Amino acid sequence: MSLGLEQWIGETVELVYMDDSGVPRQEQVELLIIGARCVTAFSYERNDALMFRNESILGFIPVQRRNATLYH
Repeated sequence: MSLGLEQWIGETVELVYMDDSGVPRQEQVELLIIGARCVTAFSYERNDALMFRNESILGFIPVQRRNATLYH
């Protein structure tokens, strides 16, 4: 699976996924590990590490990138 998450390891994203009951959810997380079958991320809201099955991930929205340069 490749949603382009690999380049965001260690960064904060809004992860959009289907929970176990089939309801779409969105959660702000820091991506920790991108595996063959799941993604491990730290949830700021729950203050805990979570695992998401790749097939349940619908997409993501980048929140911030460390060492980013602000251009204006």
